[in-house]
Amino acid sequence: AYTVAVSTDGQAWTDVAHGAGAGDATVASFAPTRAKFVRLTLTTSDASVWTIRNLRLYASRAGTQ
Repeated sequence: AYTVAVSTDGQAWTDVAHGAGAGDATVASFAPTRAKFVRLTLTTSDASVWTIRNLRLYASRAGTQ
């Protein structure tokens, strides 16, 4: 399992997504939010090894969040 948290200052964090993370690829989607930092946390201690092969972060369009 995993949790995605975001922060604007690197001190105060807000969880924005969580899930099981099963299979070859996991997509974690969440509502647009202002952030300077993104933290991905593995929340289980099973024998599986996780790696991040691709990480895509998108900016919202001008005039939106």
